[in-house]
Amino acid sequence: MFGKIMVFILALGIGIAILRYSEPLVRTFGKSSFAEQYLGMGGSYTMWKLIALAVIIVGFLYLLGTITFGGWDKINVDQSNEVQLEESQ
Repeated sequence: MFGKIMVFILALGIGIAILRYSEPLVRTFGKSSFAEQYLGMGGSYTMWKLIALAVIIVGFLYLLGTITFGGWDKINVDQSNEVQLEESQ
């Protein structure tokens, strides 16, 4: 559970940083023609804000256990420091 909390805090920090620094990100990477076309004028800034929101939401869903990444949750370490996979039910 501690690992899930840390992943959420990391995702929250990354999301907030993207929200805060969306203008420097657009200046660094340039405007996205796709975003400008489909999200309207200023679409590149909106795209970065949507990416930040998605990062935060995915981190929160991982914290709640709604989604997992590559079976990381199925690995347990027992008392003798041997890595074992949990049996599927």
